[in-house]
Amino acid sequence: MAEGFTYVPEIELWKSLNVFYTSYGHLTRSKVLPEVVETAYAILQKIQETSEMFKGEVVKVGSSASKVSAMFDDESDVLFPIYIEGQIEATEDPEYVKFKLPKRCVKIWEICSDNEYLSPSKFSNHFYDLVNDCLEKLKPDGKIELEGKGTVAATLNCCHEKFDFSVDLVPAVRCKPWSTNPYWMTDKTRQWPPRDILASFIGRGTELVSKSSRGGGNNWRLSFSHAETELVTNATLIFPTFGKLLIIWKTLRKLYFSPQSRHCTILFKSYHLKILLLHEAIDNPDKEAWENQNLALRFKLSLERLRQHIKAGFLPHLFIPTVNLFSNGTPHFVLDHKLFTTSDLADVMRNIRKLDRTDFYPGGF
Repeated sequence: MAEGFTYVPEIELWKSLNVFYTSYGHLTRSKVLPEVVETAYAILQKIQETSEMFKGEVVKVGSSASKVSAMFDDESDVLFPIYIEGQIEATEDPEYVKFKLPKRCVKIWEICSDNEYLSPSKFSNHFYDLVNDCLEKLKPDGKIELEGKGTVAATLNCCHEKFDFSVDLVPAVRCKPWSTNPYWMTDKTRQWPPRDILASFIGRGTELVSKSSRGGGNNWRLSFSHAETELVTNATLIFPTFGKLLIIWKTLRKLYFSPQSRHCTILFKSYHLKILLLHEAIDNPDKEAWENQNLALRFKLSLERLRQHIKAGFLPHLFIPTVNLFSNGTPHFVLDHKLFTTSDLADVMRNIRKLDRTDFYPGGF
């Protein structure tokens, strides 16, 4: 246990966390986002009707799908995995692979390939062009603009009054077999995650997205967003405080640890917090430990887990444990915050909730 935590009045911290969650953590402001998502689904349906190659599943992923958005539900991620026959080839980077097409499929995917290898950049650019064509034909109500050519997603942006809303359409390759087996998936004695969810991962196969790699070329990024969304959704259902705790942490990050400039490397991400709490749930699968009366204890334990990972400079990828999620830099600055230096967490949380939110977001809400 971290220094000073023994003397924290747990009931006071519990009260402060609940008030903070109610006041800040779960404010849904988006009334327009569902309309943008509806447009996104219509575009994907149109693509499947008109394209011979891009026929796949439409899967809502991420925070919005799991209902763990912090403060604002103003964005949505939609994965569009397309099953393609082929073979994965490992690269020096365990997060990236090459995807080799069988000879009978090369002609079909000629526009998106370099010889026998499916090209991530050609694949995503062709998908972007299809989205753009469909958007022009659908002419949806409201001002929706498309951006993201050359990136992992085609993004639909909608400006409405003071708020911006976006939907990321992420095309993906789905192929067999499933590519990783971390310790917690192979240990059959573990109580969580449920075996049926793990079986669905394996049965579905590997998903690849067009995210640039240091190695460049035709390297595809292994994607686990679909699996992670299912884990977070299940954890929120099984463990009463999991979703609340994740929202509290993500809100704290937004208020204190997110950079003001978009042009800098983000060292402390909401993704880190999601993976941190999934590790916590895997290691502590007792449902009673996650009951609402234990919210303060779970917060302190997750705080200490985060401290240890930052001190070690290593946060393991959930599905590829040898990969360090702090590879771009360890957020040591986080440890200087009052959360990590106080002997009275309840007092810190009380002070946080009294602050005017416009202090953090110029221009107000």
